[in-house]
Amino acid sequence: MRKFSFKTIFFVSAIMLGFASISCSAGTESKGTEQSTKTYSNVSVDDLNKVVKAGEDVIILDVRTPSEVSEGYVKDAQNLNINGTTFKQQAETLDKSKTVYVYCRSGHRSQIASKTLIEMGFSDVRNVEGGFLAWAGKGYQIVK
Repeated sequence: MRKFSFKTIFFVSAIMLGFASISCSAGTESKGTEQSTKTYSNVSVDDLNKVVKAGEDVIILDVRTPSEVSEGYVKDAQNLNINGTTFKQQAETLDKSKTVYVYCRSGHRSQIASKTLIEMGFSDVRNVEGGFLAWAGKGYQIVK
């Protein structure tokens, strides 16, 4: 009787497990249980600054509170407070086919807002990493 080493058994097991996982995922796809892979992308404040300077036809969404916005905001930004009770209602009035740049104070709330916008059917949502603090830190134009 032939003896197999641990390495051989491990290698064969790994290959079999790989084939099993491929066949399981292929089966899922053929059953039509496709999940949405839409997601937002992360961009830098430098990217947003280029868009602002070029005057591109995009939506710039500031999701901070009104009191935060009163301290300054990015040119042409619209304020929809992510913590407000009417965020989704207000967002529904926006053009879902346009590119949307989303920022908050530091980047956390804008991630939540970006995910929400994608779930609402917006096609191109871009979360501005670092938010308004990063924007101001770079010395970019602030409207007051």
